[in-house]
Amino acid sequence: MQTITNKAPVVDQTLFKLFIASVKEYAIFMIDPQGYVLTWNAGAERIKGYKEEDIVGKHISTFYLPEDILSNLPQHNLDAALQNGIYESEGWRIRRNSSRFWANIVFTPLYHDGKHVGFAKMTRDQTERKIIEEQREAMHRELEQRVRQQTSRVVANELRFRKLIEHSHDGITLLDREFRVFYNSPSATRIIGWSNELNIDKDINAHIHPEDRERVQDSFEKMVQNPALPVIIVYRSLHRDGNYIWLECLFTNLLADEHINAIVCNFRDITNRVAYENEILRQNTVLREISWTSSHEVRRPVASILGLMDLIRESADPSEKEEFINLIGKCADELDGMVRLINDKISAIEGGEHA
Repeated sequence: MQTITNKAPVVDQTLFKLFIASVKEYAIFMIDPQGYVLTWNAGAERIKGYKEEDIVGKHISTFYLPEDILSNLPQHNLDAALQNGIYESEGWRIRRNSSRFWANIVFTPLYHDGKHVGFAKMTRDQTERKIIEEQREAMHRELEQRVRQQTSRVVANELRFRKLIEHSHDGITLLDREFRVFYNSPSATRIIGWSNELNIDKDINAHIHPEDRERVQDSFEKMVQNPALPVIIVYRSLHRDGNYIWLECLFTNLLADEHINAIVCNFRDITNRVAYENEILRQNTVLREISWTSSHEVRRPVASILGLMDLIRESADPSEKEEFINLIGKCADELDGMVRLINDKISAIEGGEHA
């Protein structure tokens, strides 16, 4: 009959040593207090490349990079283990064939009867994990770099766009899809008198002359239905001083552009141009009247004068000649009146040009 006790089983030391020696995933070996190798196992040979007879008695600095030896890293690790009771770290180590591997190492101080007799050292090859981490970090750095570059481009584009807007001679107004104003450029404020503070969130129709609203609204609808089609509209807009001014505006639907997301209105004040064009139309009307008068009204008294002159030549009676001469005088007076009328109209045109 088997007796069950609470005593921990005693592990055969030979069996334990065989276990340590056969472990291949970890390098497990002992070193003396100064850091010289005392034992070796199969895992140590596989990871570090040294056979037991080639490494026992050698210092652990054999596994370290030259720069780590110069910085006294091997001794630092031993001192840290003594101070803390255990010490774990990671770093590049060297195999016998001079290749490098990324090592996870653990130093554990060993004591016998209270006396420090050495260290147990366990090393695991983490090169594959390190490569994956470095690749991930490299990808992350590249992604961050791309984000920074893209951000820089966006910021640069925004600065260029803002500079273009703020230094443009034309007014620029940005509208949302409901045709409410959400930005006026400085030049827009100079032209229409309305600052951003006074104009933000207002429907653009509120400033359009009542007689022009329906026509402008029809153009708006066409622009919304055809985003790629810019629309040029001439209309009257209310200036802050209470007067209407004529604007020529190029509307462009950029609501689908994620960087702008607006209906852009580039406009200029054409009030003087419209006044000049209206004056040209008025002058053309007067000129047409002059042309009609010259070709119709003037021709009648001239024809009468020519006819009377023929009668004078044919008549021998002095009294008839005198009558004909009086009639010619009346025709001349009529012709003079028409010439004066034409001159007055020409003077009116010239006065309009110099007004």
